[in-house]
Formats: sequence, C-alpha cells, structure tokens
Amino acid sequence: MWTQLLCILLFVANSFQWDHPTKQQECVSSCQSALDYVTFGTTNNTDDYYTGYCLDTLKWQSTWLCAKMYCTPYEIKTGVEYAAKPCRTEVHIDIPSYDSVIANYSGEAMKAVPIIDYSPEPSEDILNNTVLISPTYYGYAYRTIDEYEYVEKAHHDYRHVTWAMYGFWGIVLVTGMLNRLFALIVQWTSRNTHGNTEAASERQVLSSKSSFSGIRRYSSFDNNIYWTVQSQQIWSYVTDRAGILAVANLPLLWVFAGRNDVFLWLTGWNFGTFNMFHRWIARVATVEAIVHSIGYTYIYLYDGGRASLAEGYKEKFFYCGVIATISMSFLLLFSMYPIRQKAYELFLTLHVIFALMTLVTMFYHIEIWEGEFEPFLWPCVAVWCFDHFVRMMRLLVLNYKTLFLRHTKVHAVYNQDHDIIRLTFTPSYHRQPKPGAHYYLHFPFILRALGNSPFTMSGWSRGGQHSPSASVFNQSLSRDQEKGNLPTAEVEVNSDSNGSLESKDGPVKIHFVIRPYKGLTAHLRNHIMKTGSGSREITAMIEGPYGETHPVFQYNNIIFVTGGSGVSAVLPYMQQYLHPETYQPSVSMATKRIRIVWTAREQAFVRDVIDRELAAASLNPTVKLDLFVTGPSVPPVKDEMLDLDRFPGHVDLHYSRPDVQAIVRQEVNESVGSVAILVCGPARLADDARRAAVDMTGAGYEIGYFEEQFGW
Repeated sequence: MWTQLLCILLFVANSFQWDHPTKQQECVSSCQSALDYVTFGTTNNTDDYYTGYCLDTLKWQSTWLCAKMYCTPYEIKTGVEYAAKPCRTEVHIDIPSYDSVIANYSGEAMKAVPIIDYSPEPSEDILNNTVLISPTYYGYAYRTIDEYEYVEKAHHDYRHVTWAMYGFWGIVLVTGMLNRLFALIVQWTSRNTHGNTEAASERQVLSSKSSFSGIRRYSSFDNNIYWTVQSQQIWSYVTDRAGILAVANLPLLWVFAGRNDVFLWLTGWNFGTFNMFHRWIARVATVEAIVHSIGYTYIYLYDGGRASLAEGYKEKFFYCGVIATISMSFLLLFSMYPIRQKAYELFLTLHVIFALMTLVTMFYHIEIWEGEFEPFLWPCVAVWCFDHFVRMMRLLVLNYKTLFLRHTKVHAVYNQDHDIIRLTFTPSYHRQPKPGAHYYLHFPFILRALGNSPFTMSGWSRGGQHSPSASVFNQSLSRDQEKGNLPTAEVEVNSDSNGSLESKDGPVKIHFVIRPYKGLTAHLRNHIMKTGSGSREITAMIEGPYGETHPVFQYNNIIFVTGGSGVSAVLPYMQQYLHPETYQPSVSMATKRIRIVWTAREQAFVRDVIDRELAAASLNPTVKLDLFVTGPSVPPVKDEMLDLDRFPGHVDLHYSRPDVQAIVRQEVNESVGSVAILVCGPARLADDARRAAVDMTGAGYEIGYFEEQFGW
C-alpha cells in the first residue's frame, strides 16, 4: 500500500548526484575548457570520447601550465584531482601528472611557451607543442565556466527544483488529507456535515496550474567561449531548465494518473480530481519538453546549420529525446475532450502506447548523464507497477469464477427503440455495492484483450431478482412486450406492491444502464443485436469498485442535479432511499424529501428509466422529479411519450433547459433543515449548481455540495 509513498520519499532524498566542479575547481576547469578549442598533434579522434580526451598529452601539459600561471595551490590540488578523475575511473588511463610536467618548465622555459589569445572562430591549425592562454582568454574562459556552473547548479539544486515542485504538490495532498480528517471528525461529532470542499480546493490548486519554474537569474555576456552570441547563451540556459523541469514533472504525472493511488485513498478525493491534476501537469510538462527541443534545435542549427543537426540525430540520446517530445505532444493531442468523449478506447490505447514510448525513450535520452536523472523515471515505473498489480488483484477477486470458467456469463439486454443497454453482473466475490461506485468493464473475448471503459453502477439486487422496481415497472414491461418492443429475457423481476425485493438472500448482482455511443459501447450493442432477440449472455469481467459514497442521507433534504446518462449516479442513492432492505448493513437516514432535476436530449430515454429504475421514485410522495427534455418535444414514436397521467403529481415534464440556479435556490428556500446537493452532469450544469450552493451557503443555509465527475 505504501509503495508509492516510499518511492517518492526515496526519490526526493536521492534524486541528485552532483558531479560538477566546485568553486575551487573552476580555475583548472577554465584552463581545460579554453584549450578544448585548440587541436594538438596528440589529439586522437577516437569513437570513445574519454579515450581520445585522456590520451591528448599536449593538451594535458598545456592545462597544467595554465593552472600554474592562474590558479592558487589549493585550486591546483582540487582542480587536478577533479580533471583526472574521468580518465582514472572511466577508461583507466594514466595522464601526465601535474608535478612531472611542471618540473620540466622552469622560469625561462615557461617564458618560451607560446601564448595564444581568444578568437570567436576556432583555429584549424594543429599545434605540436604546449601553449599558454593569454590572461584575457583565461578571463573569458573563467567567466564562462563560472556562469555555466552557477546556472547548472541552479538547475539541479534540490532546494529550487525538487522541494519546490514536490513541496507544492505535497502541500496540496496534505491539505486534502487534513480536509478528509476534519470531515470524518465532523461526521462523528455532528449528525449533519457541511459537505466536501473538493471542488473548490481543486480549482484553487489549478489556478497555479503547476506552472512553477523556479525562475533564476540568467546572465549573458560577450566573448563567452561556449556561445559567442548572447541569444545562444540564453537559449541554452532556458532549454536546459525546461528539460529538467519536464523530467521532474514525470513522477507527478504517473502519481496522478493511476486508478489505485495511495493519495487517492488518503485524501478521499475522486479520480476525476486527480485526473484534472494529471492533465494540467501534462500540459505544463509537454510545453517544457517542446521548449527544450526547440531550444536545442535552434542551437544546433545556429552552430553548424542542417549538417550539425543531422550529426545530432545520429546520437541515440538526441533522437530518443526527440521521440519523447513527440510522444508527449501526441499524448496531449489525443487526450483532448472530444476524442475522449467520442473515442474513449482509441484515446486509452494511444495513451498507453505513447506513455510507454515517452518513458522508454527518456531512459535512453538521459543515459549520457550516467544515472543523474534516473531517479525521476524509476518512480514512474514503480507507480505503474503498483497500480496495475492492484488492478489485477481487483479483477481476480471479482472474477475468479470467470477466469477459471466456472461462471462466465453476464446478462446483456439492448432496447433498440430507446437505445439503452442494460448489463447485469454477478461478481465472484459477494460484497454489498455502495452508491457512488463505478467499475471498469472488460470484454476480452468480444473486443480486445485490453479494452475497458468506466461505467457508473445504476443499482444492485440479491437472489433471483434482476433489479429493484415498483409495480409500475411490471406494468410498463408487460405493455412493451405486448407491442414487441422488449425481449422476454428482460422480465426477471419479482416485486411486491410496495416495490421492495422479494428476497434479500442469494448472490449480489450489479446493474448498469449504458447509452451506446462509439467505440466499446457500439461494439457491445452490435454484439448483442447479433442474436436478433436483443438479449444474450456474454463473457465479461468487472474491475472495482472505485469512487466514494457521499453522506447525502445525513441531510434533511437532497437535490440531485443530473444530465443525460449521469442519472446512473443518482439511481443507487434512490435505491438505498426507497429500498433500504436491499442495503446491508442498514444506514440511518435523516432525509425526508428528495428532488431530482434531470435533463436529457431524448424523451424515449427518460421514459424508459422512469418506467424502470425510477418507477418507485415516481410514485413516492417524498420524491419530486423535474424532467427536462432538450431534444424534440414529440418523439418519433408516439408510444415513447411519457404518460404523466400515471403519476400522482410528483413528476413534471419540461421541453426546455433547466434554470439550475433558480431551481436550487427555490428548493433550498422551501426546505426545512439541511440540504445536500449532488451533481453529476456536464460542466456547465455543475457550475450552475455550485454557484447556487455557494450563494445559499452565504445566505446562512446549511448546504452540503457533492459532485461526481462527468467524463474521464
């Protein structure tokens, strides 16, 4: 359970292995860097960088002479050790020692050594003797090294990157945990709560959008020996900074992406909130990666044109970095809401592919830094493994009979006239479902091995019943069957005149009401229709439950505001309210009145759910239903029209969009006692309900606001 938390703590503690020169070592490093632009007769152009570097005897002799001229004894001691370390540890080559070189250069010999000066354009001459660099050249080199190391240290300093990036999100998560603890204390000490503050907290967090970049001072100057043009200097600094921040964001991306997350459990926030954090961090990280790639493209093109860029693409770290940036860009592109909404399975498949491509290519991109940045990537692997391990455990527990071919069928019914799919799962492990739960449904033998989508549970039953209902349900079913609109396979419900279940014994069944669109649901609909009867037994698996039950029944009044198929989130609460005998253990309720505000495009869909899942609610005097049909006022088939004469004044039908704010204000004003507002629908619907809740809270009413995310 604590795998993710442990990985993050270890990551923060060990994320940086600094191996750059100290201030005292910069003197010798400046000599080295200045002489890197000189070609000696001993320079070896080998494939291995360190081998050629360490065998360049004349360059080492010139470096030690430069150090003797410009460095203090302590700087020489520390600088020589630092300079010789790669040759000793990487390729095991002994370079000329400082003392042996200096011993051959007395005062007169030093005066005879040629002195070279700085030139913006490196000389192509090959020198067969040692040289010294002029004081001016050394000054340029030292300032270059000093500024470069300052920037590099600022880039890597954990106080400005790690603690700021992870400290910010740590504060967010701790705030969520404290809020959850406070809510639990209130629930123990008070009958009513004031709801959660998750939606408001989420928006406060997102106002920052994870945009912290740790702004630092960048200094550019003329005669920089690395970059002769000041624009190149700034591009280099900004580019490196953006790349480091992009990599630093990756663990956060993975932490907020998983379904099974320790921090989800500790904060009590829903997956939608973490998913919102995930998307904003992804946007920031992708922009940083793009800036990093554009910056180095500019630097390569400026240095040597297209030929220089072509040489860069021959290096594995270079083209892997390009692939990682492209993968992140495609991740962002294919995660846009229209694609997620209309082609969820395509989005999911591409998301997994490009995420793996990003992670794998990033390992190759950073390998030239010899493990310095790997602590950013291994937490991603650990979080991914933890999440998928828990997923597999959930699948195994709920579907072990299916996996071992002992119970493989799920009852599926498709009503073509109303365009509704109803699924009934019998999990292998019998546990009381709770309102607010959603599950991931897997259809491995119908669609694809990894295809799955999230669906909100619409209800549950026990024993031989198909779903809880009222007598109106049976009357509606009989009428539909006489007209040939429904297959007889769907009539599996037994209920008494009060709408309660006939038996509470037997296995638990979980029900789903699904509106087929494109992708998986369309494939499922077509698979069911192949039988010709609109009903069949299919092989499927269920993963969950996810989500949280909101304490709405601790309030005296409840307002459910829902849109379209978001009504599925309301149905389990209504079942618990109207059929408490189906819920074990029983829950005490303070609720005396419920109002449901439901907007949908198709009247046939509304009629179907009213006749079935909401049948008992439509007859209960403590429940009022306001139905808003935004599509055609007259359905194509007259028999699909909602017959209001069957209901004793508890159902109102409107052919318009609801004024949610006005309805909420009216209901709160007319209510006696506390009011809970639960919303599941499009963002605009939720915004209106939230705004009304805030206004009424400010007016002194006791309001609890709860929100189920609509969409993924």
